[in-house]
Amino acid sequence: MGKYRSRVEIVADILEVASDGALKTHIMYKCNLSYKLLQQYLADTIEAGLISSKGSRKQYTTTEKGEQFLEQFKAYVQHSEEVRQEVTKVNNERALLEDFIRNEDSR
Repeated sequence: MGKYRSRVEIVADILEVASDGALKTHIMYKCNLSYKLLQQYLADTIEAGLISSKGSRKQYTTTEKGEQFLEQFKAYVQHSEEVRQEVTKVNNERALLEDFIRNEDSR
């Protein structure tokens, strides 16, 4: 089963798709959102000033503020991955110590 995306991850996906301009259906399919969810997220991102719409066909484009959000999001993802790797390393070290204790107990 797949991992659920957070609200922040969905917003980042929308901003990424709209960075060069995109229609509503394009965003909906690329971000794998229902129409109802897309409407909600578009309203929220427009209200936050992260995305804008223009033209009669309603092309959505990521704003400068949206680009800043994406930069911060990418830094967050990178930092999060670094932390995850460190936690894995610490857990592996703990497991080695626990194995050492178990091996000492069996002697």
